[in-house]
Amino acid sequence: MSIIFIRRVLQTYRRIGRIFFEILGRVLNLFSFLRKLLSRIRPKASRNR
Repeated sequence: MSIIFIRRVLQTYRRIGRIFFEILGRVLNLFSFLRKLLSRIRPKASRNR
């Protein structure tokens, strides 16, 4: 019983991990895209710093 339960928990954690990493990757891509847009909109601010 316990071994089967642990296996089920591990499978669910693997699925959650895959979904979490996919969301994390998309969020990182979105942040980089927003940074590029900001640098295009106002390049003067980035040059001053």
